[in-house]
Amino acid sequence: MDPALLLLRLRDRTPTGPAAALADLVVDDLLQRTLADLIDPLLLASVLHERVPTFLTSAGAERAIEGALAEVHTWLGSHAGPLGEHLPEQAKRSLRSAVRRPFTPDRELVSQLLNRPAVKVLVRESVIDVLVSFGRRVGAPMSESKVARGFGDLGRFAARGTGALGALASNVVGALSEEVGRQVERLAEQSADAAVTRLIQKIVEGLTDPARIADQAALREALLDGALELTGAQILAQLRREGLGPAANDLREAMTAFLESERGRALVGESVSALIARRGAQTLRELLQEFELLEIFRATAGEVVRGWLAPLVGSGAFAAWILAVAAEGPAA
Repeated sequence: MDPALLLLRLRDRTPTGPAAALADLVVDDLLQRTLADLIDPLLLASVLHERVPTFLTSAGAERAIEGALAEVHTWLGSHAGPLGEHLPEQAKRSLRSAVRRPFTPDRELVSQLLNRPAVKVLVRESVIDVLVSFGRRVGAPMSESKVARGFGDLGRFAARGTGALGALASNVVGALSEEVGRQVERLAEQSADAAVTRLIQKIVEGLTDPARIADQAALREALLDGALELTGAQILAQLRREGLGPAANDLREAMTAFLESERGRALVGESVSALIARRGAQTLRELLQEFELLEIFRATAGEVVRGWLAPLVGSGAFAAWILAVAAEGPAA
């Protein structure tokens, strides 16, 4: 074929053109490779342990991370609707299938996560607030409190507030109301710790009881629905509470410290080795099919490769290469 005609054909950007077919070939070739072919443990370990920390401590990394965070902000700001609208239907189905699977977390694990001082402080404050609010309603002046108005004649005299008996009743009711309030606050403080313990125990039981496995799946799905219903504007408003610089620095420092630590190096090496041992003979296609992500990957990867090929085949350097190869003729 005339090299100029071949070049013209390759620059055809239609979905059925040669460049699109070439992109599909690249993706198909990638899918049929095993994980052992795609992942070189020694090279990956070298990159993660030596090159990545060096990059992360550079000024370029700071700019790159800040730029990436800025792009996230821009994307969120330009997508006003729920985030779920921007996910492929297959991805949402896969997520729902995952959260609906029968699964009950280990009771000891959940208890260990929830029985933390910070959690107990937050729950304790909420418990005390509820108890004190109730006590104040009960201990309100009897002329105002529905509970106290049920105390009979004393409440009615206090409500009318006329004559000597009414004044006496009002004084008694006022003192009683104040004392009830003080006693409720004291009892709330005394019983809060026990109430917190019981409340956390109930939460742990609810999350780990095998008999409530359907309720647990419904809870996970409800949380997923809530996340998918969040809008870009809501997330962006939360992210904007802190500047990009501090967030980028925190992320850089955390990644660098982890990768440079002895434990981090060991964990990365163990994870890669374990992955190859378990999945090394499995093709990328098989792995993606297992998690129902094959079609999503094909569509996304095909789009990425086509986007990469288009400027390449459209460049002058590529045209010069095609003409040079054609001029050389067939190999001897």
